[in-house]
Amino acid sequence: MAHGVDAVPQFVESARERFPLTSFEVGDLLELPFVDARFGGVLAWYSVIHMNPEESASALAEFARVTTDDGHLLMGAFLGPDGHPFDHAVTTAYCRSEQGLTTQIEAAGFHVLSTHTRTSREHRPHLAVIARKRPPGQKVT
Repeated sequence: MAHGVDAVPQFVESARERFPLTSFEVGDLLELPFVDARFGGVLAWYSVIHMNPEESASALAEFARVTTDDGHLLMGAFLGPDGHPFDHAVTTAYCRSEQGLTTQIEAAGFHVLSTHTRTSREHRPHLAVIARKRPPGQKVT
């Protein structure tokens, strides 16, 4: 069963209205309210764009904590110089480089399976990363 978490109460309320059969709650991505290894995967689609790289490392550790061994992570971010801040909506957002984000995902205990980038004139450059959690004791190769 899918479960959504967001720090913004209005976003959670909107999600509940749009997807009434899915569970959503207000929460902190740095302290997820779930037991270890609860989910087979985490979708973090632009979920940590307002966190600088140091903060997002903590969020990635939480994603790894709640993901089963061999579970997956799909993450989306703005592509650019790693940690480069820019004005976005109501607060600062940060770009992530492909190398910077994949290194951080690997350090959190995942193995990066693939990365995808997209650029266009109409939108900011985009980065997506698909990763699988490494079983305990498996080293990065």
